[in-house]
Amino acid sequence: MPRDPDSERKQPPASNPPPRQPLDEGGDPTSMTSSAPPQDQQRDALRAWFHSDAFKTRDGLDDYDQNYSTFHPLKDIITADMRHHIERRKHGARNEQDLLNTKGTDTDPGTASEPSAEISDRKCGMPVPADAEGVLRLTEPSTLKLKSSGQLAIIGSEDQVIACAQRLGERLKCILLVDSDEQAGYRQVTLADGLTLPLINGPIAELSGFLGKFSISIILDNEKRPVTALPELNETGIDLVLDLASPPHIRSERPPLGYFAPGKDSEMLDRMMMELPEMVGEFEKPVFILENPDLCAHHRSRFRGCDRCIGSCPADAIRSKGDAVEINHRLCQGCGLCAAVCPTGALTNGNLHTDEILTRINDELHALQSAGTSASRIVFHEPDTDFELLEQIESESAGPSIRLPVDDIAFTGMDIWLGALAYGTPRVILVPSPQTTTGMRRTIKTQINYAALILKGMGYCGECIILADNGPPQPDVPAGLSELDNRLSNLPAGATDFSPVPEQRALMRLAIEHLYEQSPRTQTEVPLPPGSPFGAIRVDRDACTFCMACAQVCPTKALAGGGDRPRLSLIEARCIQCGLCRRACPENAITLDPRFVYERKISESQQVLNREASFNCIRCGKPFAAARLVERMEARLTGHWMYRSPQERRRLRMCRDCRLQDIFGGQHPKEMR
Repeated sequence: MPRDPDSERKQPPASNPPPRQPLDEGGDPTSMTSSAPPQDQQRDALRAWFHSDAFKTRDGLDDYDQNYSTFHPLKDIITADMRHHIERRKHGARNEQDLLNTKGTDTDPGTASEPSAEISDRKCGMPVPADAEGVLRLTEPSTLKLKSSGQLAIIGSEDQVIACAQRLGERLKCILLVDSDEQAGYRQVTLADGLTLPLINGPIAELSGFLGKFSISIILDNEKRPVTALPELNETGIDLVLDLASPPHIRSERPPLGYFAPGKDSEMLDRMMMELPEMVGEFEKPVFILENPDLCAHHRSRFRGCDRCIGSCPADAIRSKGDAVEINHRLCQGCGLCAAVCPTGALTNGNLHTDEILTRINDELHALQSAGTSASRIVFHEPDTDFELLEQIESESAGPSIRLPVDDIAFTGMDIWLGALAYGTPRVILVPSPQTTTGMRRTIKTQINYAALILKGMGYCGECIILADNGPPQPDVPAGLSELDNRLSNLPAGATDFSPVPEQRALMRLAIEHLYEQSPRTQTEVPLPPGSPFGAIRVDRDACTFCMACAQVCPTKALAGGGDRPRLSLIEARCIQCGLCRRACPENAITLDPRFVYERKISESQQVLNREASFNCIRCGKPFAAARLVERMEARLTGHWMYRSPQERRRLRMCRDCRLQDIFGGQHPKEMR
């Protein structure tokens, strides 16, 4: 029987009211929610009402008509929102590590806490590992397993290899290789402690591989033979290599794991002799770089295009494979430089999250702004960077600095540098470590030069991004700089209104657009040197025949034809200056024009590079080619044995279908089947 709401109103409220009965179907809910009953009774009544059978019916039309009362674990998935909260918690736990490094703040050193080896997010209940230097790692890349049984090949002169073998003793199983053609062949030598080891004389012809799987070939009897194929060694594998030759046989700036080449440095040799016995067992090596061959612009139709990643890799881990490139992840050292220079996004760094880095920069800038000051520079450095060098760099600063530790400074690229400037950072400093090789520094400087030219074209100082290659950079405000050069320092922190996007090229353009809006210059473009990832192409209209070979090989669809009409157009924002179009053009009618166009409406619009009137089929009147192309065909085929008669030459002026019908007596070949 339904309750009488009026009678319920007359009863005094009890301290523990009895459970409310749900309304019968058709009952009046307004009487239960009138202003007379106390709020707790109204709440109880509504709860009972909404739990009645009338509200347990699912209509199947609501996208959210599901049971969300239980939580399904996300396993190893970390959403962008989770990463954001993890990063914010990390900031709070790393005051001493980071905020105290920001000079001029009022942070109390006593409130700082040491970074832990593992950070747990209460929202998702997932541990996020962090290293002792506070470098946050938000995703765990897949890993490769490398196994070493301790088989070591020592290469050098006879005295060198024997001396090293005696120092190692029985801790490793050694094969001695004397890189000499004197007394070439196999023999055994007995060391001072009585240990007998194999020794092979012969010039080293080839050495390659990685930890657990090295391949060494020598010259014996004027023939190249793998060392492990010698019958005396019973096909013993080689897990480690100690190369005492100078120069070493593997010339990579970052040699593979398991390869030790001290050169003539005796102290380094001592360190390696201590490290070698530890290189036995199973090891997990991360896969640092993620590949998307569909986006790669390396090769198309037998023509070679972009090879920026191959030229930048210090480990020589990238090679051509079909239309794309292939990374040998066992050789890759994870510097991330290939991903930083890739213009299409075909290679991405699995350990780098650009949005977290820029979000952190923005948060730090806002924190300083709230404290009444502003940062004078962002300092990217590696965990093992010399602390005194960092202190010296900060001593040259005109204001507080923000330190950002990264696994490798090559992780950062133009997208991060320009994004930091767009958020209001007046200067970006990159501090290399001893592991930053000469080739890596050269590539980073090239990228900095591209960014500097783009900044100068907008009227900003070109020294906003600096690689501290030879000590600290110059002071932030050198004497004699014009007001124009200092304008970038006057950008307010957090002035930009764009959010970080994961796509590298799009992020660069967003940052540059914001800086361009604040710039004093009105020029719409700036020339860049050859090799830059931005630009257009120029077409010789007299030479172009509209064959569309360029559009067919363009990997980014920057070039497009006009369908039935002879026209070639370009969307400049998509052009990466790979050069495939230039190499594919049979008329040599294309030249590259490296530049950067600031105006979005110009760079993203279709620019007509060449157009011409169509030639209509003399039989059906359908346009099928450019008039110039038909004229060139007639000129080139004059005198050819297949086009000697007037009727045969006349077919050159017909479309494909009419040409076939004319050959087969007015009937299309498909109709003859």
